Formats: sequence, C-alpha cells, structure tokens
Amino acid sequence: GDNALAYHVSCFHRSRLDAGNIVTYTSTAPENAEKARDLLLNECEKLCTDLVSAEELASAKASILGEYTIGRQTFASQSGELAMIGVYGLPLNEPQEYLRHVEATTAEQVREVAKKYLQTKSYWMGVAIGGEK
Repeated sequence: GDNALAYHVSCFHRSRLDAGNIVTYTSTAPENAEKARDLLLNECEKLCTDLVSAEELASAKASILGEYTIGRQTFASQSGELAMIGVYGLPLNEPQEYLRHVEATTAEQVREVAKKYLQTKSYWMGVAIGGEK
C-alpha cells in the first residue's frame, strides 16, 4: 500500500484433509509491527465487506495461474500433485478443474469466502524479531 512500512507482504493458504490455514505475512521494522498487523487485519476485513475491483481480480487470477504453471514444471512437483490427488481422492483431471475454477471466480465469491475464513476477531499471531549481527 501507500504506508511504506513493510519490506515484504504476502498471503498464502495450506489446505489439509480436515483443516487448513490462511497465513498473512509481513516483514517490517520492530517499531512498525503493530501498525503493520493492524493494516493486514484491516485488509482482511475489507475483503469481507467490499468487492475486489475487476482489475484486482484479473491480476490475482493471472498471478495464481502463472505461479501454478511455473510451479508444476518439475517431475517432483508433478508427482507431489499426483500424490495430493490420491490423498484427497480427487479425479485425475483435478488440476484442469482447479484452473477452470480460478478463471471463473467472481468478486462476490471472493467476498463470501473471505467472510467464511478470514476471521479477524480470532487469529494466531507469531512475531520473530532479529537480533544484532
């Protein structure tokens, strides 16, 4: 954003058979940690109430599709994907279905999923502070 207080900001999810998590991450100076946390939580809350713009949605879709394609280039990643398909009991065309679902995602669906999973009143937080060299 325009706050210029973070060196890096990211978000990712890890889904498992019975549970999973959504992780937001930022790196900043220790004196900015509380403000950075508040900004991240505010963005999560906005996703629960506001619709993402068409430009944001298109950018996110392109990023997901590009990362997926690049991430599946090695035999190791392809075998990991096949293992995941087996563990979850999914059909072999699941990767193509996943890509189709990403392409078809609407701003309304993003908001509904955010309402369900981005619970900003209850979350786990970890802080790592580096020491002197």
